[in-house]
Amino acid sequence: MSEEKQVRYYEIWSEIAQSAKWSRIISIIISFAFLVMLLAFLRMSSKPLMVVRVDTLGNPAIVEARKENTISPQEVQNFVIYFVNYWRGLDYYSYDDNFRRLFDNMMTSKMISAGNGYLQENKIIETIKSEQLRYKIKISQVTIKSLSRQTAVVEVSGVREEGSYKPNSEVKTINFIATLNLLVVPRTTSPWGLLCDGYEEKVFN
Repeated sequence: MSEEKQVRYYEIWSEIAQSAKWSRIISIIISFAFLVMLLAFLRMSSKPLMVVRVDTLGNPAIVEARKENTISPQEVQNFVIYFVNYWRGLDYYSYDDNFRRLFDNMMTSKMISAGNGYLQENKIIETIKSEQLRYKIKISQVTIKSLSRQTAVVEVSGVREEGSYKPNSEVKTINFIATLNLLVVPRTTSPWGLLCDGYEEKVFN
């Protein structure tokens, strides 16, 4: 009777030992696979963001966003044209998207605060909705007053046609000159590589 129990004991112990052995092997394999995946993820996340810059001839050139912090005059010009159109080209159907683009990716915190104050004090949103505004911007000249690795000052002149989608609405033509103070920032902060830090506008009838 004791011999049968002893045999059974060893048989059970052998099965447990074998099972533990396979469990260790499986655990090692899973741990190794997890380690490989973790290393691969860390390697991918450490790669710098790549930006495709297009030169004046339309030729693409890839730069590393984390290392490349220089801005070309063409990029400055492109930024301010979009900025002025978004900011002063008020449109009943697109103002919400335009303002979102500005406040999300094109303004510093200082400009965001000033911009919010301007919109609220002058009731711009309410006027756009009630009057169904339709402003068209026609830029005639963009002059880069200064450009360094940290800042840029740009002057934009043009005409703004202030009208409405309402029937029989009059269109008023306004000549303007705007001065934009820009900060050069990493492209990980803004895909433009620029943020507007100040905007001043003079109008002439």
